[in-house]
Amino acid sequence: MKLHLGTINRAFLSAIMPLLILTHSANAQTHYQVEDTECLYLISLKLYGTTRHWEKIADLNQISNPYQVLTGEKIKIYKPPTLSKKQGEQALLEYWRKYFKVEKFEQPQFLKQTTQVDQQETKPTPPKQITKETAVPHWEPSFERQTHIDPNTLTRSLFLASLGVTRFFININEIMNYSALTTTAKVSFRYLLFPPHWDLGVNFFSSIVSLSNSPNDLTGKSMGANLRAGYAFPFIKEPWRLTLLLGINYSSSTLSEDYLNYSYVRFFQLFPTLRRVFNNGDLLNIYLKFVPLTDGFAILDFNQREVASGISYVFLLKNKRPLSVSFDYSNTKVSLTREVHINSYSLSVGYGF
Repeated sequence: MKLHLGTINRAFLSAIMPLLILTHSANAQTHYQVEDTECLYLISLKLYGTTRHWEKIADLNQISNPYQVLTGEKIKIYKPPTLSKKQGEQALLEYWRKYFKVEKFEQPQFLKQTTQVDQQETKPTPPKQITKETAVPHWEPSFERQTHIDPNTLTRSLFLASLGVTRFFININEIMNYSALTTTAKVSFRYLLFPPHWDLGVNFFSSIVSLSNSPNDLTGKSMGANLRAGYAFPFIKEPWRLTLLLGINYSSSTLSEDYLNYSYVRFFQLFPTLRRVFNNGDLLNIYLKFVPLTDGFAILDFNQREVASGISYVFLLKNKRPLSVSFDYSNTKVSLTREVHINSYSLSVGYGF
């Protein structure tokens, strides 16, 4: 019997191929150790040449925030790297040059071998990474995180829709009293104008259905809108953030039988907010609001005003969306043909997109 060389080669390859596959699978990289200044965006770029795979790595490690990794931490990767170590380091170097417009700086250790640094110069050091103690959700601005953000993946806007109940108390001339319990709808939109300092916000609310009212023969409705722009103070460090916003306010209240019917557009609104980030990415927000009576841009009377405050807790869900629970209080005093005092208390739940 004659055996051809080609037949022997094919048989040999068929025999050793499963062994080669098993050896390759055993040697394939399944974990990655986080290095200094890295986040999931940069890890994805270093391993695969693109920042787009950070969500797959985050899901595999049950990480809700791309910056919620620590130097030295070992994380799982969803597939072996497609770039060599040298190629990954070069991709990172090009990223720093492109987005931070620098050629020479005191680089992280993994970049020092890929470029020559003039040792005689004084060079700025890249800021430290965001740790778990300052794990800001991706839709929230942050001074610390901003130095690492990829402009192509920056989340600049957040839309929040809320539904709740509101208790109104209206007093007219200290003679007539009205109270009501209504359902209330709220929508808000925030856009980062010039991150991380400048924010733009718009919100709208309106009572929908009256659940109860006293006296029974009267029905009331309230609605309002706000347009605000503000500046965050950089000397406040994470996990805190203090922002001062100014804006325009519109408010309207009606009460049947012509007891009350007013609407105002006020061109001045003072709205400071304080935000706290927790280790798990949840947020606590507190705000104050002051809106005096104005004629155009001129303030007429500080006694006729709206004063409000509120607190909300925002849960970071597994799908990386916010779920908020909010409590708001408002006190309004206006003088029309009669002096009117309006107090409201609201409890609402919202979901962000």
